[in-house]
Amino acid sequence: MTIQTVVIPVEGEPYQANVHGPSKLGDFLNKTVGGWFEAIDLEDGNSMFLNEEGKLMGLARNELATSYARSVIFPSDYIAGDVVIAGPPKGSSGRISSASVHAFEQWMESRIEQVIEVK
Repeated sequence: MTIQTVVIPVEGEPYQANVHGPSKLGDFLNKTVGGWFEAIDLEDGNSMFLNEEGKLMGLARNELATSYARSVIFPSDYIAGDVVIAGPPKGSSGRISSASVHAFEQWMESRIEQVIEVK
């Protein structure tokens, strides 16, 4: 099974990453967010995975991810470091929906130009 995700880095453009097999997801999340991860459930039914100690580690503020998660985090809070969006909630085996990818693309007013394969 391929799990579609969207990566929102602090620097650079968001991109889609296809993770081939649920057993690879944990390692992919650890590597991408730079350590242990936690999930935030988003209003669109997907989950945002981020470094659970990102602020303590001094990771840079992720403006795009913070803006995307604004409706589910405290007004004064922010997202630190690179994040991964996957679905359904809690990152269960499944795919981020095409509608969610499309909504994200529209929200950020550009398109995902890069797709990587994680095998």
